[in-house]
Amino acid sequence: MNFFYCRARETFKKIYTYRGQTFVFVLIITAAIFLIGGAALTMGSSVLKTAKHEKKRGQAYYVAEAGVIRTIDKALADPDWVKKTDQGSLPESTPTLVFENVVYPDSVQGGEIKSVIATKTTHDFYYDLVITSEGNYRESRKIIETKVRFYKPVDFEKKVWAGTSATFLNNGKINSSVWSNGDITIQNNGTVVNGSVYAMGNVHLNNNASVGENIEAYGNVIVDNNAISCASFSNPSQPNYLSGWIKSKNSITTGGGTTAVWGSAWAANTISDSGAIKGTKNPSTDPGISFSLNSFPVLSQEQCQDMASYSYVGPKTFTSSDMSSLTGITYVNGDIAISGSYTGVGVIASSGNININGSITRSDNNSCLTLLAYENVNFSTGCSPVEALIYTPNTCEVNNNTHIKGAIVAGTILTDQNAAADFDPLMAELANPINWNYKIISWKEVY
Repeated sequence: MNFFYCRARETFKKIYTYRGQTFVFVLIITAAIFLIGGAALTMGSSVLKTAKHEKKRGQAYYVAEAGVIRTIDKALADPDWVKKTDQGSLPESTPTLVFENVVYPDSVQGGEIKSVIATKTTHDFYYDLVITSEGNYRESRKIIETKVRFYKPVDFEKKVWAGTSATFLNNGKINSSVWSNGDITIQNNGTVVNGSVYAMGNVHLNNNASVGENIEAYGNVIVDNNAISCASFSNPSQPNYLSGWIKSKNSITTGGGTTAVWGSAWAANTISDSGAIKGTKNPSTDPGISFSLNSFPVLSQEQCQDMASYSYVGPKTFTSSDMSSLTGITYVNGDIAISGSYTGVGVIASSGNININGSITRSDNNSCLTLLAYENVNFSTGCSPVEALIYTPNTCEVNNNTHIKGAIVAGTILTDQNAAADFDPLMAELANPINWNYKIISWKEVY
């Protein structure tokens, strides 16, 4: 009896001990769960807060980015805002507030373009804008600094510009100045350039041809065989009738018949004159050439394809019905034949030749067509008028009573047989992807 009592008592003690250990163990596990759960809740809350904060910072970045994009769009839509320095335009080298406290995208979202500041630096052939844009999204803030270069891939404001040579023959009439990275020849049967002549190479004015204003060349200048330079200054009744000039970084030669230079002459080397120069002669004198020319622009065909709004496999013919609402760049992989009227602002580009087989006219003064050929530009007889801006890195041959009202930029320019060209400044001022563009030089987040 005592034996069983003792064994029962020992067993009870063990059970009691096990129950106590289990209870303690359960308490420990429960406490651990509460501790881990609390930590997990704390960690989850922290991660959630961080994620929300990063989202707000990302939204603030997008708002700051929108400030940069709006400034670029403003410069593209209004080139004079960048190019000029008068009231309402960007001043030179002065940080200028462009936008301030602009809600973006709307008041409900809580975003705001706090400020956009642009600083302009003008170079010979392009303009750099440093754009600093601050964007806010609720309590988050981001600042982006971007350097953007605005430039004229093709400077149609030069009116008539040749990359290699320009030759004007046989009673042609150019009612503007002409420019060349190489030589310029003006000759035969009353050919007239009514503006000035600027050449990085030589200039030859010959055989009854005339230049209305001045001649400047880095090479030689020859005026002979009844040719006339500075013709617009030839009236002795005017007080400054000899104020024109010819200037050469090399030598000047005149002679033959009734050749006349109604102005003065400067040459870095020699002046050989038959009595044609009516003003002063200044040999062995720095002529003080007033111009310089950037390298002739050769546009990337790949870039033109990439920027194209419409693309075709040629050959393709364009008539009035195809040009009723021009916009962007239309690219043709092949030759183009074109004539008719057009409306809108756009570029028609060809990987080959552009053959103009009739007149091309614009419907209003807000329309502008740029013709871009990667081979040559050719004209049929009597294409008059051709109201367009023309570009080719190769040859543009204007002849047979064709009359261009626009501008020509070509590797080689040849006019013949009563051809005429008038520069239209209104067309050159109309912005399109060929004569006013931009590229991002740098882009960084500063805050």
